Amino acid sequence: MQIMTLTRTHHDIAQRQIIGLYRTPSAVPAVLNLIAAGAFYASTLTLVVLCLAIDANAAIKLPVLGISYLACGLAVIKVFTIQHDCGHESYFRQSYLNRLVGRFCSLITFIPFAAWKEEHAEHHACFARIDEQTLGDVALLTVEQFNFAPMWRRIWYRVFRSPLFLFSIAPLGFILFRQRFPSKLRQGRVVSCISHTISITIIYGCLLYLSGFKTLLVFLPPLYVGSAIGIAIFLVEHQFETAEWVNTPEWEFRDAAINASSYIPMPSLIEWITGYIGYHHLHHFSPRIPSYHLKACFGALGSQFPNKPVSLFSIPRTLRLGLWSHDLGRLVTFAEAAMLSR
Repeated sequence: MQIMTLTRTHHDIAQRQIIGLYRTPSAVPAVLNLIAAGAFYASTLTLVVLCLAIDANAAIKLPVLGISYLACGLAVIKVFTIQHDCGHESYFRQSYLNRLVGRFCSLITFIPFAAWKEEHAEHHACFARIDEQTLGDVALLTVEQFNFAPMWRRIWYRVFRSPLFLFSIAPLGFILFRQRFPSKLRQGRVVSCISHTISITIIYGCLLYLSGFKTLLVFLPPLYVGSAIGIAIFLVEHQFETAEWVNTPEWEFRDAAINASSYIPMPSLIEWITGYIGYHHLHHFSPRIPSYHLKACFGALGSQFPNKPVSLFSIPRTLRLGLWSHDLGRLVTFAEAAMLSR
């Protein structure tokens, strides 16, 4: 037992030494990444505007417009990954630059920077605790909680967890309405939500006044696409089939990072667009690693840093998982939960 403890301690020290090499933000990759993200967003947004402006046959225009919306939605995700890093104070060394860039990005993502930053910090402190979730998580009930809940709550939870809701109402609902209100009535969060809402109302209100209804057709579909993809990725990051959720007394930071956060192998381009968030277990283990260093850090750690690989193709299966089973020690579908309750 003592030998195992010493071995784990040795591995932990070695891991932290390697991670320490990648925790410091670097100006050159940060700036280049920011320029590339800005160019990606500007070019895809321009493509959307051109597609809407061109008078062409619907059979040609609609598929091209759909591809343009998808590309611009991915660009919104890229912008959000920079905002995400700024929220962790990991994108730049200087705090004022993180605040400045993070707030600028929030005007594109429609997510208030300071309020989200605090809420996301709570997510990092509580993730994988089945009894202490935050509003930054996709709500997850246990089989027992679901079975003993009132009928109205069971119906609402089934609707909320359904792919139909998650990919129809939830994406824009999360961006346009949920982000207008702070998760907790703390002064900083209230001010952040109000000031951000006023800012986007002025900016996009002016565009709406100048350009009319087309403004909505330019900006809302990419926001929807980006939010929908973000919801799918967020679910597979923490609520995959082999994720281990525990009650607070059993929760341990290192184990939670490794056992309840996925490693999602992705093609290089998708890795860049998503801010290398596929290395999510490493991100939770050390949130101060800039996204542009995550892949290199993962490679340097090698096999000594455990992970739970999850395929992007498993997302449809992941979406069916809706409850945590204490008996099985894993997430289950509603059908599996019904069989367990017989």
